Amino acid sequence: MKNRQRNKLLKQAYNYLQRYRIEAPEYPKWDRRELYHFPDDWGASVILGDGSHGLEVAVLNFFEEGSKLYWELNPSTYICTDPIGYLDENGLREVLVRIFNLAEKYMPTEEED
Repeated sequence: MKNRQRNKLLKQAYNYLQRYRIEAPEYPKWDRRELYHFPDDWGASVILGDGSHGLEVAVLNFFEEGSKLYWELNPSTYICTDPIGYLDENGLREVLVRIFNLAEKYMPTEEED
């Protein structure tokens, strides 16, 4: 696949993933802060600002306690064990698509139930 086609597909995927973007808590340290809550309680945190390594993304797991939704970093995926830094916009899009697809990779099969 040519680079131009790949970039176009990544932009389309990124636009689709915007429906999973949720309200991030305000934190004055970050110039950019985005949270994504994907199906099966996977998600991503995107930050850019003081103290970050450029544009960073980390894998999250969401869980509910009572009526509140919480999240925590999940370092146990094939994508990364730490937040991924120094990304450009295409790199960010690619990582978000991979995190979105985690649900399929980690879904239990009927044999595991």
